[in-house]
Amino acid sequence: RMTVFDYKIVTKNTVTVITLSGKLNKESLEQLENCRKDLAQDSASVMILFFKDVPNVDPVVFRELTLLQQEIRKKKGEPFRDRA
Repeated sequence: RMTVFDYKIVTKNTVTVITLSGKLNKESLEQLENCRKDLAQDSASVMILFFKDVPNVDPVVFRELTLLQQEIRKKKGEPFRDRA
């Protein structure tokens, strides 16, 4: 079971998949911010935010996750959609 946070951004053609894995907590804040900054350079027209092996999301990361979603929305100009 994955516990250390990591992220991966993979782009193919016009689709970017952002995979977040591990614990989302205070220790992952800096990496989440780096992920958001990396996305600012991405030009894909479709972005997928994938939570893989995320056992929990600590409320301390809610703000950074919101900023990550806003970065996606800002770049695409389309409504953000998610699926449970």
